[in-house]
Amino acid sequence: EVEQLVGRSIGKEEVLQGKGEEDRWFVAARWQREQDRLITSGSWMHGEKSGRWALVLRFAVLPSRPVEPWPLGSVVETEMVFYPGVVPDRALPRNEGAAARMDRVVPGPGGGFGLFLDSYAACLAANPWRSRRPFLVAAQATRHEGQPVLVDRSGSALPWTPTGGGEDLLVSIGAGRPITMCGEWNGRTATIHAADDAGSWFSLHSPAG
Repeated sequence: EVEQLVGRSIGKEEVLQGKGEEDRWFVAARWQREQDRLITSGSWMHGEKSGRWALVLRFAVLPSRPVEPWPLGSVVETEMVFYPGVVPDRALPRNEGAAARMDRVVPGPGGGFGLFLDSYAACLAANPWRSRRPFLVAAQATRHEGQPVLVDRSGSALPWTPTGGGEDLLVSIGAGRPITMCGEWNGRTATIHAADDAGSWFSLHSPAG
């Protein structure tokens, strides 16, 4: 991580020489960010058998947009090869042309916020430069003392920052019960990228980002 942070680039060919992780990968979240006309598209993919997270990044220069072969909410059977690191999560798919299936089966939540925060603390201790971590948790969007919070089935809660109409949408879909959602935690607040609506996985982002 330190070498990469100071500018040492690792080519795709070098990464793909390594051994990967074969799995059924669920496209759980997708976000886009723009900086100096460079569009970065990130997809968090969750391994069904391994439970691992893989972050696949694609890039394009405006006015072009990154081409994403696999829709949000789809499942892809492929091998992910991870960039080296103490907590490896960025990955390259071995087969970009692997077929995606819309199974309409949302994976079960990976535990509550307590378990996630334990994992987050361990990852942060190993690599303090990677503070953003994904989670897949069943939670209810509500408010505590006027602030938006997410509360899991055990009563553990995280603060979160809604974007656009995301808060109203999650409250409406949840109808007072926890629903499975995928987001990122940065140590201070959560961002929700996607959530389950009766087996249909939907994005909380606008089409542009």
